[in-house]
Amino acid sequence: MPLLFNCVSCSRCPLNIACSTVRDKPSVDDESVEEYVVAVAGNPNVGKSTLFNILTGGKQRVGNWPGKTIERKEGARTVGNVKLKFVDLPGTYSLSALSLEEVIARRFIVEAKPNVVINIVDASNLERNLYLTLQILELTKRVVIALNMMDLAKSKGLKINVKKLSQKLGVPVIPMIAIRGEGLNELIDTVMEIVKNKVSLTAFQINYGDKIEDAISIIVKVLDEHDISSKLPYPLRWMAVRLLEGDREIIREILAVDSSIITKIEQLKNELSEVLGEDVDVIIADKRYELIEEIIGDVVEKPSKKPLTLTDRIDRIVLNKYLGLPLLLSIFMLSFMVIFSVNIGFPLNLMFPELESFNLASLIGDYIFGYISDVVSSYLISINTPEWLVSLIVDGVISGVGSVLSFYPLVFTVFILFGVLEDSGYMARAAFIMDRIMRKFGLTGRAFMPLMLGYGCNIPSVMATRILPSGRDRLLSILLSSLIPCQARLATFTIIIAAIFHNFALQIAVMLFLYALSLFLVFLMGILFNKLFFREEPSFFIMELPPYHRPSLKVVLWHAEERSKHFLIKAGTIIFSISIIVWFLTSYGPSGYVTMSEMSFAAFLGDSLSVIFGPVGLNDWRIVVALITGFMAKEAVPETFAIISNVSDPIEAVTVIGLTPLSAFSLLIITLLYVPCLATVAAIYKETRSVKWTIFTVLYLLSLSYLVALIFYNLGLILGFR
Repeated sequence: MPLLFNCVSCSRCPLNIACSTVRDKPSVDDESVEEYVVAVAGNPNVGKSTLFNILTGGKQRVGNWPGKTIERKEGARTVGNVKLKFVDLPGTYSLSALSLEEVIARRFIVEAKPNVVINIVDASNLERNLYLTLQILELTKRVVIALNMMDLAKSKGLKINVKKLSQKLGVPVIPMIAIRGEGLNELIDTVMEIVKNKVSLTAFQINYGDKIEDAISIIVKVLDEHDISSKLPYPLRWMAVRLLEGDREIIREILAVDSSIITKIEQLKNELSEVLGEDVDVIIADKRYELIEEIIGDVVEKPSKKPLTLTDRIDRIVLNKYLGLPLLLSIFMLSFMVIFSVNIGFPLNLMFPELESFNLASLIGDYIFGYISDVVSSYLISINTPEWLVSLIVDGVISGVGSVLSFYPLVFTVFILFGVLEDSGYMARAAFIMDRIMRKFGLTGRAFMPLMLGYGCNIPSVMATRILPSGRDRLLSILLSSLIPCQARLATFTIIIAAIFHNFALQIAVMLFLYALSLFLVFLMGILFNKLFFREEPSFFIMELPPYHRPSLKVVLWHAEERSKHFLIKAGTIIFSISIIVWFLTSYGPSGYVTMSEMSFAAFLGDSLSVIFGPVGLNDWRIVVALITGFMAKEAVPETFAIISNVSDPIEAVTVIGLTPLSAFSLLIITLLYVPCLATVAAIYKETRSVKWTIFTVLYLLSLSYLVALIFYNLGLILGFR
């Protein structure tokens, strides 16, 4: 390839393999590679993900922090013979250990001792961002500040003296516009200088006032006397400050070493509060904010009159108390329609019937894998393969793989739209608008989007909980997401209601009742779970509304690819395994391989369980088998009726089963609430990383569905319905 470029911006050059700057560098294989760890920390919505993706070139390893549900991203960049390993810490507003994210970020800085911490800061909102910066500087001096969004600061009329800010903080400050790659080379050069110890860094220390400083000195002496520094990895002065602030995590760790230390410190803290006339932790926080105000006053020149920005103009509409909620619902409804129309046809197939057949899910599941099934089946039959083996390969293996892959476009599209809404700044507004409503059942406003997605499909609903900053909120949202009826359940409802309830007004009333019941139970179970499981972990919702900006297509695609491919790797293996099990149960019986479903193990299982379903009016084994196959996919419920009844029309098949209006109503409630489909269960396990919570979710949904159906069925009997 001919030489095309000779510049220093190789990180942004699409043809950097031809650039002499890269070409003339020594090969990594020619010299021994030095490896350094660089942590990337910052508030949410400051461009941290954008910077991390640019630093790593989008080549990342995504997993979870050990034993946690918080996502962990790692990537690397080689500069000459130096390998920089970047670790993306969870976005936090502080290191005060009020959330799991803050604990993870703090522990990594202290225990992993990264060679450098890149603290990315929003230049347009230094007041908010510098609180985290000060806390990081109290932990380590090996910090470089990436002063991002300089363009937004300029649009607000702000002039920042970068050199003076660097002097105030005692660490390098690099002005950047990360989304354009501006300042990237300077940042990497500075990181390299720090890891090579070529930069003079000043240890940062806040003066909290004479009385508090005296108390800090006393606590440091106590900790030193008990040799705490050899048992815990934190700096002694930092621990002293955190103990005065009542840090539960540090208190717990010191209690495990020597409980008498905490007794002495609590006594000192109480005496200090009496002398100062205010809680010590409040005074310490105030001192940090006073220092921030002092720094801002020295390094930032603000305009005499704040200019009206594009963000301000848009927010006048988006956050309007009358227009905000309708606009939000419209945006998410449009997103909902795009996601599911492209992938599964619904709801645009109501207006454009051709979408029923020509959508991504049908293309993959029915056309591609349907064609593969036909070809493989014909070939296996032509070589006289045993019937059971043909069924295993075609109905078990190929159908299992096809069902997994047919969900992938749906999941990928969800994360693309999520990325657009998040990166543009609108997701924060949606959370703000919905926060008051969501708090009524123990969640914050950010949980609105994942739960709403459940009306289309529970799989992306569960996976979308990754956008929630709190592990507690993620778990609670997952527990509630399966109570939202997906479109597959809607299809089942439509068939059963059409078969049993012949009055149009009654059909509408029954359908509306099911959705109202679902919302009521989301509210009720949210309150119940909040009181049972999360009493000691209240949900904190601190949100800064970032400025609007054009989403980065590259970043959005990176996120969508990374998040959705895990569905294929993890959830796919689980679905595939259980597909084989379900195939066996429906294809074999006590006499061996069977072609009639009523002779299979599944039929015998349904017959034995029909006794349990008698009290809810569903003591027909065919209904139980349909509910079992519904575990694979909710659409399978009416299809199973059709197969068992030897009737091609599902509506006619439901009629043949002989359901009464009351028993049909009971079946609708069971279908609405009982265990979600297999793919959703796999997604729940993937996101919680917990067998316990996965099993609990399944059991509570089974119990709740049975209890609610039992109540309504017997209430109907008492009222004289049949």
